[in-house]
This record gives sequence, structure tokens and C-alpha cells, in this order.
Amino acid sequence: MRRSSSAVVLVLMLGAGVSLPPRVARAQTPEAENRFIERLVQQGAGDLAITYLERADQDPLVPEAVRRAAPYRRAAILVDLATGERNANRRTQRLDEAAAAIRQLDRPADPTTVEAQALSDAVGRLALATADEARRAALAARNTERDSSKKLSSARGLLREAKSRLTEAIDLNEAELATLRGVVATSEPGRRRTELKLRLAQARLLLARLDNEAAATYPAGSETANRLNRAAAERLAELYEKYSKWVVGLYAHLYEGRCYRELGEYALATSCLESLITQPTTTPELVRLVILAKAELIALRVSNGELALAIESGEEWLKQIERSERTTAEAATLRYWLGEAYLLDAEAPQATETQRLRRLRAARENLDAAARIPSEQQALARARWANATAALGIDREKPETFADAYQAGKDAIDSYSAASVGLSTAEADDKSAREDFLAQQAEANEAGQSALEAALELSDRSSPIEQVNEARYLLAYLFYNEQRDDRAANLAATVALKSPDDPSAEAAARLALAALQRRGQQTLPPEERERVGANLMRLAEFTASKWPRSEAAEIALGLMLARLLEANDTAAARQLVTRAPETLRPALALRLAAAEWERLSKSAEVNESARSAARAELEERLSAAAAARAGVPLRATAALYLAEAALDAGQPTAAEPYLNDPEHGVLATLAAEGLHAERAAFAAAASRVATRALALQPDGAERFASALEQMVSIAASQPEPDQAIRESLLALALKQQADLTVFSEDESRRKAAVAALAITLARLAEPLASSDWNTSLWRCQSLLRLAEAAGSADDERQESLVRDASEAFAALAGRLQAEPGFAPSETAGLAVQLQLAECERRLGEHAKAYATFAELLAQRPALLEVQRSAALALQEWGASEKNAERIERAIAGDRPNAGGKNTVWGWAKLAAVAGQAMGNDPARRDLYFEAWLNVARARYAAANLATGEQRAAQLRKAASTVRAMQRQYPGLGGEERKTQFAQLQQQIETALNASNG
Repeated sequence: MRRSSSAVVLVLMLGAGVSLPPRVARAQTPEAENRFIERLVQQGAGDLAITYLERADQDPLVPEAVRRAAPYRRAAILVDLATGERNANRRTQRLDEAAAAIRQLDRPADPTTVEAQALSDAVGRLALATADEARRAALAARNTERDSSKKLSSARGLLREAKSRLTEAIDLNEAELATLRGVVATSEPGRRRTELKLRLAQARLLLARLDNEAAATYPAGSETANRLNRAAAERLAELYEKYSKWVVGLYAHLYEGRCYRELGEYALATSCLESLITQPTTTPELVRLVILAKAELIALRVSNGELALAIESGEEWLKQIERSERTTAEAATLRYWLGEAYLLDAEAPQATETQRLRRLRAARENLDAAARIPSEQQALARARWANATAALGIDREKPETFADAYQAGKDAIDSYSAASVGLSTAEADDKSAREDFLAQQAEANEAGQSALEAALELSDRSSPIEQVNEARYLLAYLFYNEQRDDRAANLAATVALKSPDDPSAEAAARLALAALQRRGQQTLPPEERERVGANLMRLAEFTASKWPRSEAAEIALGLMLARLLEANDTAAARQLVTRAPETLRPALALRLAAAEWERLSKSAEVNESARSAARAELEERLSAAAAARAGVPLRATAALYLAEAALDAGQPTAAEPYLNDPEHGVLATLAAEGLHAERAAFAAAASRVATRALALQPDGAERFASALEQMVSIAASQPEPDQAIRESLLALALKQQADLTVFSEDESRRKAAVAALAITLARLAEPLASSDWNTSLWRCQSLLRLAEAAGSADDERQESLVRDASEAFAALAGRLQAEPGFAPSETAGLAVQLQLAECERRLGEHAKAYATFAELLAQRPALLEVQRSAALALQEWGASEKNAERIERAIAGDRPNAGGKNTVWGWAKLAAVAGQAMGNDPARRDLYFEAWLNVARARYAAANLATGEQRAAQLRKAASTVRAMQRQYPGLGGEERKTQFAQLQQQIETALNASNG
């Protein structure tokens, strides 16, 4: 089962059908607890198992043995999660994390303790995983030319690290095994002893093999390569002697033979391998061992130049492989070496042209089969298949018969396919290789078109009609690849409509539909668009009726449905779904429901009842399509829509089934290989929804950050990565802001949303560094608003967010200074300075903030919001430094201009101005009450800095201000202000009573 990545694990924890059982119901034995943990891991919820183990130390119901072993078990599961990771960079990162966790573990002195056993398991798993990673790196380094020396050096380092970890694992296993001598085989210790012996044998075999892997990273036949292969052969020979009755011993003998082959000692290699191919094949494991031994014998004969014998024995052994074993890695390895033998034999100088072509075709057939199956030789098989195809060449002589032209066209198609495979496997920055493959593609395309057009011209009544139709189809395919859609559609439609029972007809119909669809998406004159649309509908109707239960019919009906929806003919679309074959109806109904939901989602005028009805229908159609096993891509799209709809509605729990379904869930679809390239838009949206869901999970900040990086990496694989990253992060941040509003009353989710949005906004800093004014300003203001959302209950986070906002505003102000025309207006630039100063004030940098406010007011004294901020900064500055004079100036005003009028008005004048202008303006009205509240607060603060009569006088003034406001405005501008006045009055009265007493 595919394991979940750390990026989305918390969502899996909540929705994968795995949850912690009730405390009172949980079994109490260590065995039961261990089974429970193993079950979590097997079900793909390894991160949940880790969370469970992390909590075990504080859980009194967890058995002591489980608690003691918990840190070690956690480390082992971290290794499992790393090995299940598909992305190479993330796999390496997670292995490093697991290694760091294991390094921090205590090394128990007693090998019989549960801690020691768990440590042995963890180190063993890490050793095997590191060895596997090292072997992958070595193989990749050998199969690439670019930066090969650097990659080979890196691979050697990994191999040394793997050997070190395997050695530690072997030492731990041997120590524990020594304590289990004489135990009863059927007892628990006896079973543990058997397990350890097998694990020890496997580790020793792998340790010996690593020398052989390291040898392959040096030039063949070099002193270092020979020394390493000799050491490996000696170790493997010892293991064969020790374990000759075990399968692991037979594998040791096989790899010993490989070492001798690479040393050029063919007699010793033959002795090893021939003793293995006669082994009885009583189990599937032994069957595969024998196949691999035969593959090694073919490789040995190829290395020794015995190509005829390699081919003869290879063909015989290939026939002996059962159908059930044909797709194994061992069979692929045998076919690789057989293909290699044919390819080298084709190059023999004495070979006739007929022999050369026959051998090249046999090489290509075997290498093609090997290239399709994962194995150690897969990458080489792909490269050699391309070589064989290219070696077949492209016949440039004008063919004289239909048969010659038809065969030349097929050979050109094969050459085109070989170049396509090479192009897909070439590294993105290997410009030279990619240019070579593109040139090969272009040459093959041109030759194929020439040959196939000649074939159609040379065809007559004696030409096999199936081959004529195939030539039409293949020529249409080449036209389609050149985006000559009209010609592709005409040729392919001819095959489908005029020869519907031909073997090529259904594929031709699919190709014609694809060409017409792409043609219809182009900018066309109205009459041409109408013609293309009519042809598409006509061919789609024919395809659906001719092959009603086929993939072609599903595509055709889907295109018809899309055309009807594009024309807003919902009634006809529903009729089409009703008339569709029963087997295709669930998928079409789901497609219709998804299209309707998408249409409603984009409309701002749709009422909630319509959205609810559309969402309910989409849920129903998805359920029916899943039951009918309809196509996963369509179901995945519907699941994505429903997951996002649930999140938009503030229902994260309702989103879980659509995130976690193992077939069409957002997470399962994201984990599919190749998805990022094939369905880039879906991958971007899916990763965004999965990340957003994590943002709402309490205590999920770390996992959210990991998910965010996964989302960014998916965006980075798009054609314009910088723009894609920026747009993806912005879209997520906007959704997070909406979620923050929805969950403002849910304390745990609100805190999680604040923490997650802070991470997103921080991640946006670099992508937005060169953005336009509005986007840059949006991030600054979002940070400041997020600080307010964090609330005073979380002072540390709030201060951190204000500091981030301050840095963002400072950067924006700096850019404005460097690019004077960057801001849309002078007022916009002043607003940035104001908000920067406001951040500085909140951070306690009062002098700096006040200086900015005062400078702004010197230019524009009538800006009431700036006057408010300046008075507040001056008041707080005075309070923080216990300067009563500054507090007084906060009331009376400061910074007189040339005419003697204060440019900083202070609270008293601000209250007077706001009072005159408040009328029906709620903002001015609130400012009026706030100003008088701060007059009283400032006097109370000044009183606290004074003594004796001066203190009492200030307190009386403060009390008088409060009472006057209460008499004149009993409502005091609203409940919030009323409460603030009352609290201040109580503080003042308490202080007055203390002074009088």
C-alpha cells in the first residue's frame, strides 16, 4: 500500500479510517499495543503511529515495555516513511531525519532489553534503506554522462555510509543473537532467534554486494574496481559456504559469479552460475533466482564474445519462463542481456544486411520488453532500445512497392517513438541530448510522412486493406504530432467512418476526435468553428454508437457533453446522459454534475440553495461513479471540487473523505507518478486544497510547512515556475484568510489557521519581491491584520507577526525610494510610511515611530488617522520612559510650526476636531470617544509618575474627564468604549482613595 507523505499526513490521520481507540477499551498487553502500531503503519498511517508513540510516555495506560521502546519504534517508522517516499529529494531528506533520530537514541548495554531489540530493528531498517538509496545513486551515476564524476563520487560516499550502517546493524543483531542460544524454536525467543538469523544473513549479503556496487563506480578493469570486486567475491564465497542451504546463500553465489565476470575470470563465473541454473524451482523465489542466474550467464557470454551461444541459450531460456513470471525484474534482466547480445551481433562485420536487420529487430523487441519493467537494467534497456531503433535507420530511397513503403513508414514511426522515449528520459538541463532527440524526432517524422504518403499512393486493390488503413492512421498520427489537425482529423475519420470494422478504426476515431477537439479550441472564423464543431459531433455520435462500451465511446460522449454545455443546453446534456449506455452513464453523469458545479462556483450571483443542490448532486454522482468503477481522473476532479466546497463551507471534517479516498482522493491522486507533468493544473489545485486542509488542523504547523513545500515543488515543475509558485501561494493565502474569518470563534482552529497563514506569508516574501505595488502592499497589510487576528492572548506570535509586517513595509518603502514611480500615487506612498511607523509603535520603537508620524503631519496636518497614531505613540513613549512631559504633550500637542501652531495636535484638539465633524460618520464618532478616553488615560498615567498634591490633581482631572463624558454621552459610543471608560474610572477612584487615605 502506498504510504502517505508527511505533507498530508494529518489529513490522513483524521480521515483514513484509522483512529485511536477509546482509552478504556484499548488492550493493555505489549503484544496488542505493538500489533496496533504495526496495523497503523500497514494502513499507510505511519505518521499517526509516530504521534501515538510520541504521546506514549505521558499515557499511563500504555504498557511500560511499549513506553520504553517508543522512541526506537518511532525512529524505525521514520525510516519506513522515508522509503515509501516517491520523490528522491524528499526521500533523502526523510532518511536524514530518521538517521538523526537514531543517532540521538541511547545505546542499551543489555542486548536482551526491549530498547535494545527496538534499536536493532531501527538500525537494521535504516541500514537497508541507506544501502538501497546508495545502490540507486550508483546506478543513476553510471547511467548518466553529465556531471558523472561528481555523481559517482556522491554515490561512493553513500555506499560507504551504507556499509557503516550495515556494520552497526550486524553488530547489534549478533549481540542479541548471542543471548538466545538454546531457546526452544517454537517459543517467542525462538521465533525471534530465527528472525535475527535471517536478518543477519541478509545484512551480510548486502554488505558484501556493496563492494561490487562500489566497484562499478570506477572504470572497468581499473585497480580499484578489481580490488573491490575481489573483496566482494571473497565475502560472497564465505557467505555461500555458510548459508548454502538458504536462498540467501544461493544469491551470494550468484553475485559471486557476477564479481568474477567483472574481474574477467570467466571459468570461475561459469562455475558459480551453472550450479545455480540446475537448482530445483520449488518456490517462486527459487524460480526468480534461476532466471536471474540465466540472465547472468547470458551477460557472461556476451562479455566473453560468445554472442551466438548467448543468443541461442537466451532464446531457449526465454521460452521456459512461465507467463506469470514474464513481467518480473529477473525476466526483464534476462531480456536486456538477450537484446544486448542481438545488438552486438548485428554489428558483426560478417553479418549480411538481412541478418543485421533481423538481429536489430530482435534486439529492439527484447530491449523494449526490458525497458517497460522496473529493474537494475531498465535505464540501460531504454537507452539501448533507442540505439537499436536508430541503427535500423530510415530508408531514404523512394520505395517502389506498397509493402516497402508501408514497412519504411513503420520503421520511421519506431524511430520517432525511440526519440520520444529518449527525450522523456533526458535530464531537463542536458541541452545537447535533448537537441539530438528532437532532431531525431523531426527526421523520423519527415521520413515517416514521406513513406506513408508513398504507401497510400502505391496502394491498389491487391494491397491488404488493413495495412492501407493502418498507413492512413499512422500518417494521421504524425500530422497530429505536428498540430496539422485538419489533415489528421480527415485521414483518421476516413478510417473510422469508411472501415469501422478495421483493427485501426477505433484508435483512428479517438485520434480524429482529439484532432477536432484541439482544432475547435483555436481562434477560428465563426463559420469554420461551426464546421469543426459539426464534424466533431457527427464523428462523436458515430463513435458512441459503433463502439458503445469502449474507451472511444466514453471520450466521444464526453466531447458531445462538453459541446452541449458550452452551448448552455443543459436539457440536451441531461438527455444525452440518460440515453448513454448503462456502463458509461455513471461517468457521464458525474462529468455533467462536475461541469454544473464548476459553472456555479464561478458565478457570483448564484444563491446558496442552488450551490447546495449542485454539491449534493455532485456527491451522489461521485458515489455512483465510484461504485461503477468509472475513470479515476474524472472522480479525482469531482473529489477535489467537493473537498474544496467543504472547506469553503467551514466543514473540514466533511472534506476528509474526498481527501483520503485511496482511489480517487486528492491525496492518492497527488501521489500518483507522472501526475505533475500530465495534469499540471489539477496537481496545483489538489496540492493547494490538501495544504489548506492541514492549515486548519491544531498542532499541524510542522506538517503544514512540509505540505506547503510540496505544493511549491509542484508549482516549480510548471512551464513558468516563478509565476506558478507566486500564483499558487497567493491563491492559498487568500483561502486561508477566508478560513480565518470562518473559524474566528473556534479557538483551536483559529490558532492553527493563524500559524499556517504566517508560514504562507513568510514563504511569499521571495516570490513577491519583484511583484507589482498592489500585491506587495497586500502581503504587508496581511501580516499586520494577521497580527491582530492572533490576539493579545498570544503575545509572542503577535509581536513576531508585527515584526514581520514591519520588515515587509520597510522593504516596500525602500523599493519606493529606489523607484519613485512604483507607487500609484503619493498618497499610497504616505500610507506605507504610516503603516511602517504603526508597526514600529506596536513594537515599542516609539521614538522612531513618532518621528515618522510627526514628519508626515508636518506636510499634511489634517490627516486624522496620523494625528491619532502620533498622539498614541507620544503617550506610549512617555509611559515607557516615565516621562510625564511627553504624556502631557500627547494631550496638549507638540511640534509647533513657524506660526506657532502644533503640527501634532494631541488628544484634546483631536477630540475637538473629531467632535465637530462626526455627524453620522461612525469612524469620526469613534475617534471622538477614543480621543477623550486617551485624555483621561494620559492624565492617569501622568498621575502615576507624580507624587503628593501634583498626583492628586492629575487624578482629579482624569476623574473629571470621565464623569463629564459619562454625563454628556451616557452611551459613550458603544459597549466597548463604555466598558473601557468604566474600567478606567475604577482605576482612578482606587488611586484617589489611596491618596486620600
